[in-house]
Amino acid sequence: MSATASVHGCKTCGLYVLLQSTQGRSLGASLKPSRSICLQAELADRDFTAERYQPVVVSTSAHTALAAEQSAAKRTEAEQRNAHKLHIPRRPEWDASTTPEQLDAQEKASFLDWRRQLAHLEEEEGLLLTPFERNLEVWRQLWRVLERSDIVVQVVDARDPLTYFSQDLVAFSHELHPTKNSFILLNKADLLPEAVRAAWADYFDSRGIKYGFWSAYVASEAQARAKHDANAYGSGSAAAEDVVKYFYELLGIKQQQQQGSSSRTKVLTVEELLDRFEELALEAVEAAEDDDPRRAD
Repeated sequence: MSATASVHGCKTCGLYVLLQSTQGRSLGASLKPSRSICLQAELADRDFTAERYQPVVVSTSAHTALAAEQSAAKRTEAEQRNAHKLHIPRRPEWDASTTPEQLDAQEKASFLDWRRQLAHLEEEEGLLLTPFERNLEVWRQLWRVLERSDIVVQVVDARDPLTYFSQDLVAFSHELHPTKNSFILLNKADLLPEAVRAAWADYFDSRGIKYGFWSAYVASEAQARAKHDANAYGSGSAAAEDVVKYFYELLGIKQQQQQGSSSRTKVLTVEELLDRFEELALEAVEAAEDDDPRRAD
């Protein structure tokens, strides 16, 4: 009798499940992938602890594979059907006459309704939600920051930006202030060739999304090297021109080449990024209504 086995693991919790099949024989009952088990436990606020040296043996028959494919297809359909319900919780409307006690009660009730809706989607629609923040105080911080901000910046991995970009956060910010600017900052852009940056620039331009390319590592390393030189020469503070020089050296290009490249694909320096943020903030304030309190600042 021959047998095959494979190990599937969950990177988050470290749980590994052994999937084993033996020719002509089915051992045990079918089991959802280990990651699904962990997610279900997390969403139910329960701990799931794997017993060491206790592998779970499951069937890997063709029937099981087909059932899994059908289940995945149904889940995808349910996700698309309920996409409008999977959103960031909104803060209840309030004004100057709302007391702190009233606002606190309204926020708690609204947040509870949001969590109940997610629980309903899991139970009735069979959706498997990724872990999300259950602490109301965290969402309150987001609400207050959004209300006070002139621009909303989402920092994403330039290698796969759409996985991290939240369109609902953009929609939420526009609900608060139609003129509030949204900006997507593509970090680790130094890892992308210019042709790939150009392709992403085309994508975001076609959708009217404001963006910029950035590398936190290069910016930080350039600052550290310039600071090291300053200490060596006893000047104390890093010279701005030295920071820029190291910035381009770390990118592996000449400064003249970077300055002459397209502004759409250019990896921004710290100063260029700050200038861009200031420009967007002023643009949002100038476009605001006359009675908007931001115009008085």
